[in-house]
Amino acid sequence: MSILYTATYSSRLHTFRQNSPEVAELIEQIAVAIKHERQPLKPESLVNVLIAHADALVMQLPSCVARLDNWLKVLAAYEGKALEDHEVSAFVKAATRLGGPSGLQAG
Repeated sequence: MSILYTATYSSRLHTFRQNSPEVAELIEQIAVAIKHERQPLKPESLVNVLIAHADALVMQLPSCVARLDNWLKVLAAYEGKALEDHEVSAFVKAATRLGGPSGLQAG
């Protein structure tokens, strides 16, 4: 089952669409791309991590893009390869536009 079917994801995606459509689009793309069955987190936990990263992007917190990049790279490096490297690159490029000038700072 895709993480798109959790109640938390649906509710938060709706909120993001109203308040920050660009972030909503990015997290939706990430959620669709993650092969959740190839990583150890339960869908609800995976959603919680994704939403935390989305919240940080919306607030343009320092190093929000760097932290998202690290997490996505972990998913790509995990033995099941839950994401492809080219997907990580595309998502980080999009997040860089959204995370503000301090988003890339190492945290």
